[in-house]
Amino acid sequence: MKVSSESLKRAWNIAKRAVSPNSPKPILQCCRVTSNGGEGLVTGTNLEIWCLGRFECEGDIDVVLNAKRFSDWLSAVDGEIVIEVDKSGKATIKSERSQAVLPTAPADEFPGVPRLGGEKITVSSALSGLISRVSFLQDDEATGHAGRQIGGLCIQVEDGVMYLSNTDGNICSVASLQCESSDNAQCKLTEQFVRVAKSCLSGESFLMVIDENVVSVDWDGGAIFSRQMSGDPTYVRRGISTFSCDKDFIAVSAGAFRAAVQQVSAVASDIETGIRLVVSEGSIVLSVKSEIGSAESELPVASNGEQADESYSRRYILSLARFCDPSDSLEFRIHDGEINSGMIELRTADGALTYLAGLEPKERRK
Repeated sequence: MKVSSESLKRAWNIAKRAVSPNSPKPILQCCRVTSNGGEGLVTGTNLEIWCLGRFECEGDIDVVLNAKRFSDWLSAVDGEIVIEVDKSGKATIKSERSQAVLPTAPADEFPGVPRLGGEKITVSSALSGLISRVSFLQDDEATGHAGRQIGGLCIQVEDGVMYLSNTDGNICSVASLQCESSDNAQCKLTEQFVRVAKSCLSGESFLMVIDENVVSVDWDGGAIFSRQMSGDPTYVRRGISTFSCDKDFIAVSAGAFRAAVQQVSAVASDIETGIRLVVSEGSIVLSVKSEIGSAESELPVASNGEQADESYSRRYILSLARFCDPSDSLEFRIHDGEINSGMIELRTADGALTYLAGLEPKERRK
């Protein structure tokens, strides 16, 4: 098989995201490379998720290689690559200036990709951005907090609209986009699916299939197959439907909000320090007080006389600020309903909504 290193690298980088290098099963430390009629495929799996990367090539092959060994070799080469497998099962891999001979694993032992027969749904490229929007707390480097979902990424398809929702118990987000589907469907997906999707999904459109136990997302460059989580995918949106608020949204520059959060965070003693947010006529004031010191930042807004004084966890406010596009406008309002008093509701330019509960009074000076 002949293939350009650039094309193979793109496909390999997708597939290896499903591989567990320390898996007790050696076959799950590998990726399978297949090609037929000029179309190549690299597959990796840990039996919970399958990642497939596509590439163009010449010739046919079916070989299973240790993912780490081949990744180390592939990362250092350029140009055309030739892969040949001899009768003993050894793979000879050549580039213009280097060559490696690697052992292979039996192809018939590599786990196959699940066969799906569920509802087919076509969605636009906006899907990848909205997955990030509603799952922004995961692996949040900005806050040093490895976020988590307590109930998975929930997806519901209803009457040509796809809803995505997510929560970790303190903050919840929901977003929607138009889709093409002949029927309604729903599922819950794992954190690993979210991490892979955020890093891999690209293209103008995606084809999603929701089966009883497995979900797939397919695009020009590859595909992801993921086992579903058990439970009710509707619970986040049902919870949000109980919130009540008759206040108007207040518009503020996302870039200015982001800068203000970063400025006042400089004196926070730790990630759990509360950030106070005071809304008054014509302004929002963010402030922090800690044993390190104090800081305050004021943003001009048209608040229509709305007033509020609440505190929120620095961890979550930083995350919100990080994932608001600085060039966009941001709208928010602070709820005063009986069961959601003090909750901040943010609406981004793409229509995604995020709800964040305020700190209890005793926590506000932490």
